[in-house]
Amino acid sequence: MPPENTKNLEQSLPDGQVVSRTWLKERGFSRPRVDYALRAGKLVALSRGIYRRPGPPLKWEHVVFSLNEMGYDVHVGGRSALELQGLAHYLPLGDTQRIRLYSTVKIPSWTRIFTDSFEFEIHNKKLFEELPKPG
Repeated sequence: MPPENTKNLEQSLPDGQVVSRTWLKERGFSRPRVDYALRAGKLVALSRGIYRRPGPPLKWEHVVFSLNEMGYDVHVGGRSALELQGLAHYLPLGDTQRIRLYSTVKIPSWTRIFTDSFEFEIHNKKLFEELPKPG
């Protein structure tokens, strides 16, 4: 693999972003290039077909950003949104942070592999129904 291809991978994939093999293929990264990047340490496999560049520890924000970049319409809502605004009424028990995700589309099952420091609670429905038109 020529050095310009490695640089292209580093430019295409920001630190912390989680991507699938399909996402990489859509951006012109063939299977041998992805396999070479894995062997060379340029990519780290998180699950089967799910990768990220090595770097800082993975946060839940990286995963939510990555889902949106891959075309899933996902947003943080419910109690998690209130906690992010500093409106939590109690301290959570344990070290695992629960993040509530809302989406109208099915979220990939690989989001359930992150159970050490955060865990997603997925709601497959709209947070808000269609808003009424202003009077």
